[in-house]
Amino acid sequence: MAICNCFRKFLNFCFKYSLVLGVVGIAIIFAPSVNFLLDIEPKSLTVPLPNSLRQFETNKVQWKSFENVASITGPDSIVYDAKTHQLITGSEDGYLYSVDVNDDRKFKKLFKLVNDELMARFQYKRRPRPIGLRFDSKGRLFVCEPMFGIFKVENVFTDKPKIELIFDIEKTSQLGQTSVFFDDLLVEEKQSGGHVIYVTDVSRKFSFQYVMTAILSSDSDGRILRYDTDTGKLDIIMSNLFFPNSMEMLPDNNGFLLTETGNRTVWKYTFNDQEARVLMTALPGEPDNIRFSLNGKTFWMALLRPRTKNNPLLIDHMMSLPKLRKLLVRSFDLIGIVFDRLHRITSISKLQCLSKQFRSMEILNKVKDDFATGGGMLIEIDSNGRIIRTVYQTEGTALAWPTEAREIPSKNPDERLLYIGSFRPGYPIRKIILNK
Repeated sequence: MAICNCFRKFLNFCFKYSLVLGVVGIAIIFAPSVNFLLDIEPKSLTVPLPNSLRQFETNKVQWKSFENVASITGPDSIVYDAKTHQLITGSEDGYLYSVDVNDDRKFKKLFKLVNDELMARFQYKRRPRPIGLRFDSKGRLFVCEPMFGIFKVENVFTDKPKIELIFDIEKTSQLGQTSVFFDDLLVEEKQSGGHVIYVTDVSRKFSFQYVMTAILSSDSDGRILRYDTDTGKLDIIMSNLFFPNSMEMLPDNNGFLLTETGNRTVWKYTFNDQEARVLMTALPGEPDNIRFSLNGKTFWMALLRPRTKNNPLLIDHMMSLPKLRKLLVRSFDLIGIVFDRLHRITSISKLQCLSKQFRSMEILNKVKDDFATGGGMLIEIDSNGRIIRTVYQTEGTALAWPTEAREIPSKNPDERLLYIGSFRPGYPIRKIILNK
């Protein structure tokens, strides 16, 4: 009898507070945006997963060798300098690093692009994190700092590199709202010596630190910006994109390919007609960086977590439930705000860490594995979207979270050599050798 009474009390407790939680949940979903509730209105994702991976299996190859090399934290984008045989990548700590491909387990810390003066301008609330990297034909390095803008570096391999912020992210205010999250860039050289910079502008609401929040809130205000370094002219050439991620110029320089991560889509934009069309869609994973292969005619594209309709992830189910995502994002943000207030009162650093993990939704990666794992895919395509070659795993960590495949010359003419980047901690630069 005592056990029954205790159980009855437990059920009454659960019922009473479930009603309270239900009321709070409804309020969070339908309440208007105020200072403590995020201004979001998620949409249902309509791009389906493929029925199978058959079209990717036809051209699938297995690597000849696979190796973890330079243990740099979060090497998102990689460039290669043929004269010095050096790779350059950025890291989570805000520094650029170089790697000698002749001894690619070793690496050298170079420098940060963002100085203390620039950090102070934003009250040290923004952190440096170099991601998109490009060389021009004269060896000048261009780097995307997602919360600061585009930098140009001359004499990158010397003791006195010349660092210049050539496109301040604050300049986007002239287009209306100021951007807070750049992701990648393209560099077009002009006869004058200047450059036209194309930038993937992910969001005017969520910064690089809130990638998961931007995805779950289906922020579709992404744009492609064009900036002329000679004239200072800035304009928008594409808009209404859901997490525009990366670009690569077409072989004839008459446009570019664009990966749109949120919709698992690849676009083709041509300069002559100033139009964009869908080249590939319903991809089996979220496309990240796209880069030329060594032949300069085809492209390597990295995809996260390849899957089909038969084995969707939790996030796939969530993308069809906008109200649930609104509740989740707003609730986590509120919890983060509470932890932040407690940190200000107590100065306990763990509370500040929890605040960031909840507000950025990174806490999900610690709770549910399929937000953080699930293999990876590399696809080689031509400018018409034809699949040339694929390398992938549907599970495991060897290819997990690839952000970029950078192909460089191999010493063996019968092999192809690729270095793989990743933005997630715990994944170093990886080296893959394929047979031609």
